[in-house]
Amino acid sequence: MSRLLFALLLSTPLSLLAAEPAEFAPVAELLAGSTPQTAGLKLDLPSVSEDGSAVAVGIQFEGQLEPGDRLASLHLFATENPRPELIAFRLLSDQTLPDFNTRIRLNESQQVIAVAVSEQGHSWISAKDVRVTISGCLVRDPDAEVITGMQNPRIALPRRIKAGEPVELRTLINHPMETGLRPDADGSLIPQNLVQSLQLAIDEQPALEVQFANGTAANPYVRLVVQGQGKELDFRWQDQQGEEVVEKRQLPL
Repeated sequence: MSRLLFALLLSTPLSLLAAEPAEFAPVAELLAGSTPQTAGLKLDLPSVSEDGSAVAVGIQFEGQLEPGDRLASLHLFATENPRPELIAFRLLSDQTLPDFNTRIRLNESQQVIAVAVSEQGHSWISAKDVRVTISGCLVRDPDAEVITGMQNPRIALPRRIKAGEPVELRTLINHPMETGLRPDADGSLIPQNLVQSLQLAIDEQPALEVQFANGTAANPYVRLVVQGQGKELDFRWQDQQGEEVVEKRQLPL
C-alpha cells in the first residue's frame, strides 16, 4: 500500500469506509428482509480503544413495541473481525430487561453493529465506529496465567433491593476464549476453545441465554438487569466440550 493511500485511509472517517450497517451480510441475514428502525437501540462504545482485546460495550433497548409483541434478542457484530459475531443475548422471560454490558474483541478499527429483534419480526439497528490501536484477536499477554477451562465463576449481587425496582447482576468466569486464529510459538494455530453460553433461570424458569462467540473477550463478563426479589437464580455456563459450571444465588429480600 502506498504512503498516500495509507494516509488517505487514516484521514477518512470509518463510516465512509463501511457499507450501511443493515447491508453487512451477517446483519442482513439476521434481519431477513425487515427494515430496521434506527431509533430505540442504544450502543455505548468508546470512539478509540487502545487495547482491542477487551473493549467495554453496553447495549440497551429503549424502543417502542407494538401491543402483544416482546423483544426476543439483541446481537452485536464487528465488520472487520475475521468472524463478525461478537455476542448475542436471547431474552426468554419478561423478568430480564434488555440492558447489558460486556467486553468484546476487535481485530482492527471498524464498525460495531447492534441489532434488536422482536418476536413479531420487528427490528432496530445502531452502529458506531471504533478506532483500535492494538489488535484484540491475535494478541495475548505472554505472562498471563495459562487457563484452558472454565474457572472461578463470580456473581455480584446487590446487598439490598427495593420492592419493584430492577436488580443489577454482574457475572464473570475465567476462560481464555481461544479464537482458533492465534499461533503458538511454533506457528501452529491454537485450537478454538470457547465458552459457548451462559444461561440464567429464575425460580427454575428460563430467563436469559447469552451466546458467546470468537469476538467475546477472554474471561466472559456480563452485566444484566432483572426484575423481582426473593428469587432463586441459577447461572449455568457451558463450553464447547459440553462441560458445565453451575452457580446458584438467592436475591436478597
